[in-house]
Amino acid sequence: MTIDNDHDCNCSGGCSSSEHSCGCSSSHEKESITLTLDDDTTLVCPIIDSFTINEQTYIALLHPDNQRALLYRFEENDDHSLNLDMIDDDDEFDLVSKTFLALQDNDPS
Repeated sequence: MTIDNDHDCNCSGGCSSSEHSCGCSSSHEKESITLTLDDDTTLVCPIIDSFTINEQTYIALLHPDNQRALLYRFEENDDHSLNLDMIDDDDEFDLVSKTFLALQDNDPS
């Protein structure tokens, strides 16, 4: 799994947001995570958001093909590598889903 910086305007990130109307964040970088699936295919998923519930951090990724949110437990290691874990418990997944939807409803963008 890797983190990539994608630039919608195809620049290398060295331009100011006033030069391009690509919609990138003020840092002009959009982070994504490359997931390797069980069949060794890869998906490059933009990061929608990360949030914490009861001291556990979760991350929401945007599936590139069907535009659905993928929710995972998220942990960054001391060496800056990432661990993503599936949420197998139905009650935990319901809580994470509801929290994510509430955060999106409150997002002014």
